[in-house]
Amino acid sequence: MRKILAVLLFAPFFIACEKEIEEPVGKWTPMEWENISYTKVTDTTNGEYYIVPVEGGDFVFRCKNYGPWLSSLRLLKFDKSMNLTDNQDIYGDDIKNHVSYINDWCSVLTKGDSLKVTFQKNDTLPRGLSVTVTAGDVFGYFKFIQESQTK
Repeated sequence: MRKILAVLLFAPFFIACEKEIEEPVGKWTPMEWENISYTKVTDTTNGEYYIVPVEGGDFVFRCKNYGPWLSSLRLLKFDKSMNLTDNQDIYGDDIKNHVSYINDWCSVLTKGDSLKVTFQKNDTLPRGLSVTVTAGDVFGYFKFIQESQTK
């Protein structure tokens, strides 16, 4: 009787361990973004990016199929000729709860299915920002370069 009771008691555990769980590693649907009507440029030096005017402004994107959060950022510095001179990676504790980042010239915020990137007026050399968002094993990438009054 004890043997039968032990078998019945542990049977669900063994059955659960036997069941193969299908992981969608590498099979996630790519992020789909809505309302992307901002000016985007592609060049051989900087790749694909959004142009931010000297005056700054807001860029708002809505993800149709995920609720993304911030994974990492990269601050970019350029010379007058738009050659990249320096960059600084931002990740981990520098991104508040993986939802926001603020410095003296830009801010990034994720909330629900939205990503909002805000730029202040640029009185210095051209500068840029790369933003990586994630929703698990799927990623979205945004690159911005802000123009400069300095010629």
